[in-house]
Amino acid sequence: MIRGINRFCGLQRILTEKDNRYKKIEGIDVYSEWCSYTKIFSEAALEETIEAYKNSNAGLFYQSQGIFEKVLDWSRMVNREIEGLEEKEKTAFDGVKEALSEASKFADTAVVSSANSKAVEEEWHRCGLMDYVDYFMTQEMGSKEECVFIQFWQEKK
Repeated sequence: MIRGINRFCGLQRILTEKDNRYKKIEGIDVYSEWCSYTKIFSEAALEETIEAYKNSNAGLFYQSQGIFEKVLDWSRMVNREIEGLEEKEKTAFDGVKEALSEASKFADTAVVSSANSKAVEEEWHRCGLMDYVDYFMTQEMGSKEECVFIQFWQEKK
């Protein structure tokens, strides 16, 4: 049900589970709210949120800004770990290129990702997969559901 979830939403689910079952997580309610309304899940969006809280006197929100700083630190650590991988580890699964090549002969293919377009495009180019993609939709265009619906709706017109 949650395969391919955005890292920030996945973290929110993990922290909520921990908060509910094991140990209270300071600010999880505010972070959960952010995850439910933000349109862009990115480090830049977190930085904007941190700045907004620093410049406000929004009570609970201001007191809970620490969770956003921790999430930002965690995301940066994840990125450093990914960047530290050897190039041979940054490849598509075996058979993906061949499967996409074959599928693209018979159908339109689409990338629908909850990640940001810059990261997804870089990965798909690096893996040599972009030649087999007709539609490229990422979080900047909306949720996965919205992207698929928009594309489906445009095809029906």
